Amino acid sequence: MPKCCSSCKKTKPKTDFYKNRATKDGYTYQCKICKKISNKKWKKANPEKVRESKRRYRETHREELRINNRRYREKNPDYHKKWLRKKKLQKDKEYLKNIQRSNLLKESQCLLCGKQKDLKKYVYPHLNPTEYIVLCGYCNRKVLEKEAKRQKQILEMGILSQYY
Repeated sequence: MPKCCSSCKKTKPKTDFYKNRATKDGYTYQCKICKKISNKKWKKANPEKVRESKRRYRETHREELRINNRRYREKNPDYHKKWLRKKKLQKDKEYLKNIQRSNLLKESQCLLCGKQKDLKKYVYPHLNPTEYIVLCGYCNRKVLEKEAKRQKQILEMGILSQYY
C-alpha cells in the first residue's frame, strides 16, 4: 500500500519510509530521502547538540568502542600501520610549520653570532615553547648561563624564596 511523504508530497511504496512504532501505520511521515535531508539540515543548524550527543555516546559505550577498535586493528593491520604513518607525518609537518613560521631556519646561521656550523634547534619555554631558535652550541651555553645567573639573582633577592 503506497504512502504520501509529508515533505515532497510524492506517493511512494512503504519500503521508501523508515519504520516508526510511534506513528499509526508504523512508518515515518517523511520518505527516507526527505528524512536524510532534514537530518542534515538539523545537524548543520545544531552542531553543539550533535557534538554533545557524540560525546555522551563515546562516554557510555567506551569499552564497547575500545573492543571494536582493537578488533578492527587486528583484522586490518596494514591499514592501521598506514594510518599510524600518516599520523606521524602530520605531526612532522606541524613541527616543520612551526620552524618555518619562526623564519629562523631559512637564515641557516646562528641567531646571535652568525656562525654557520654546529647549528641546532633549541627550545626556550620562557620565550615560546612552540618556536625554535637556531643557535650554535657556544651561544646556547651562554644563553643558559645568563638564564641560570638571572635565576640565582632572583633567589638571592628573596623574591622567589617562598616558592623554593
